[in-house]
Amino acid sequence: MVGLMDWHGFYAFTFGVIAITTLYATHWLFGKWRAYAVTLTCLSMIIIVGECTLAPPQWNRIRGTVMVMTMKMISLAVDLDSDHIAYLPSLPELFGYMFHCATLIFGPWISFYDYYRSLEFREDDKASMDLFDPLWLLSVLRALLLSTMCLVLSACGVHWFFEDVEDYGTWPVAFREAMGFRMSHYFVCFHGESSAVAAGVRRQSARKDELNEWNLEIVRPARIELPRSLVEVVVYWNRPMHLFLKNYVFRRLLPFGGRFLAVLGTFAASALLHGLSFRLAAVLLSLGFYIHVEYVLREKLASIFSACIGARECHSCAHKNTPSTHWWVWFINGVWTTVAIANLAYLGTMFDDDQPTDVEEKLGGASTGATMQYTLKKWSELGFASHWLVLAMFAFNYLL
Repeated sequence: MVGLMDWHGFYAFTFGVIAITTLYATHWLFGKWRAYAVTLTCLSMIIIVGECTLAPPQWNRIRGTVMVMTMKMISLAVDLDSDHIAYLPSLPELFGYMFHCATLIFGPWISFYDYYRSLEFREDDKASMDLFDPLWLLSVLRALLLSTMCLVLSACGVHWFFEDVEDYGTWPVAFREAMGFRMSHYFVCFHGESSAVAAGVRRQSARKDELNEWNLEIVRPARIELPRSLVEVVVYWNRPMHLFLKNYVFRRLLPFGGRFLAVLGTFAASALLHGLSFRLAAVLLSLGFYIHVEYVLREKLASIFSACIGARECHSCAHKNTPSTHWWVWFINGVWTTVAIANLAYLGTMFDDDQPTDVEEKLGGASTGATMQYTLKKWSELGFASHWLVLAMFAFNYLL
């Protein structure tokens, strides 16, 4: 709370108060439509504050906090409308959930149930928080150590390892910039995990018989750096946010427009949650189109060849051809991994540090200073290679 109460952080506090007021007012006046009212209010405030009120540098400081609070309020309102939560939380409970100090700045998003469970203490519940639990302490220390390592790599390590890649062309530079961005993302996720676990937040829907329920696992870098597909990247990039988008956006859009429109709608919602920015919107919508095309194409190929080459690893594989029995299955999956790594470099190069900060101050039309011209320029340096590739995949998928 103290970190929010400076002159620009006051907007974040006001945002939370208005969202809570909207939820209470809608509940008392109508007893329904809480999800629609809260969603409309939160997204409208993101647009008004991010685009019209704050300058880009100030908005960027509170954008993550506002996104987390928006996700909390929308999920709570949806759960109330669908009767997954039987009662409207009291004002102290709601303020505690909204301004939960362990998840307010770095995240992650947690449901109201998980927040409430982190505060419970029952003597007969072994899952209750125990400060002397070695797994709890080790989980906190592990997350802190990993976050520190990722911070060092993102700040100087990646650029030191790949210092002279400019001599080898634009793609090595794109790979370096994208890796630096991913390391900074891992730092935020692991730091958020350490603070959340330290506050007693356990793995979502963790069972009591799990070996380590304190392994919150916000991000899984191994599945991102060497992904089976871009689908895995999306799933393991931020698991709590993935669960939020899957449960509260994708599944609710699926009956209205099929899988393709549900995927694009989910990524459009993610772009709105991050704040209006052409750069973010272009990357997220491109990623949504990529994963849909790749998923459908690989499912068709897996069915045609009866091979384990789908975008997701088979849990109980019934295919005749598997990596353990046929080398070419392993080779095809390796080719898709290479394509995914190239796509990550292509999309991640957009988040480099080359754009001067004075441009952010002058461009009033772009909330983060990332203009359409800058975005297209970065991709044009790589020949729009990934976009041409996915269009070819889309055409091939249509012919199958």
